[in-house]
Amino acid sequence: MSNELRQRQPNYDPFIYSKSQVPPPDFNDELDDGLVKDKFKDFADKTTAHGAKRILIAHNGISRMFWMGLIVVFLTLFLYQATTLVLKYKKHEKITSISLKFDDVEFPAITFCNLNPYKKSLVMMVPSIRDTVLQLFEKEIAQGQEDLRKQQLARGEIRRVVKREANFDPRYEAIEAHCKCVGNLDMECIRFETPPKDEVFHVRNF
Repeated sequence: MSNELRQRQPNYDPFIYSKSQVPPPDFNDELDDGLVKDKFKDFADKTTAHGAKRILIAHNGISRMFWMGLIVVFLTLFLYQATTLVLKYKKHEKITSISLKFDDVEFPAITFCNLNPYKKSLVMMVPSIRDTVLQLFEKEIAQGQEDLRKQQLARGEIRRVVKREANFDPRYEAIEAHCKCVGNLDMECIRFETPPKDEVFHVRNF
């Protein structure tokens, strides 16, 4: 009897398997969207970046758009700075820093030194350094000669002016000024011919 009951009793639930197990056509898309939203909410809730959390807890669309725009702006600045640093690194620029340290000399020791740590003979052995040094030296010499020439011209001009003023001998000559008087003698006369101007002689009218 027990064997007959065991054979008649099914080994599965007919109610479960009676339902259709075929998912709807957009079930996978909805599932993916839900997972993405859940992941973003979880990230925004646990991240230390305040902007993402502000987007999550925004009460209206304007606040949400504001924080999204702010994040985009700062992300753009970060990418610009990172790109600039990478390009600068790939240039392989050389930065030379020279630090000169001189030990103190105990009294009464005496040294004669011009504080130049490089020997001229060693500098002249390297062609690139030698050419650079010679070009700088020639440039400084030419600039110094030009400045000296300008100073000599200025001093010569000053000496000529001083000499001319020292040798200047003014002479006074009487000239005739033609005037036209109108009216009484007490009235002022009008001069219609001006005396000639001369840089050498001073003219005085009496």
